[in-house]
Amino acid sequence: MARARVEDAAPQARLSDGSLARVIPSRFAGGYELDVAGTPQSHVDLDDPTHLHFEYVARMAAVIDRLRMPGSP
Repeated sequence: MARARVEDAAPQARLSDGSLARVIPSRFAGGYELDVAGTPQSHVDLDDPTHLHFEYVARMAAVIDRLRMPGSP
């Protein structure tokens, strides 16, 4: 019997447009990525949640940080 690859066991869902969304191990440093139709959409680093790999997420975080008191969650 053939062994299943790790990617084959990734959680996945079929979206309303027919594309496949999967949560896969990150190709970057630790964590996971949301991959939709072969394109990475977001990334989370479980060892360092402050590491924001995608620029659009880092920009949103910078705006959110400006709306709160320094040091608040």
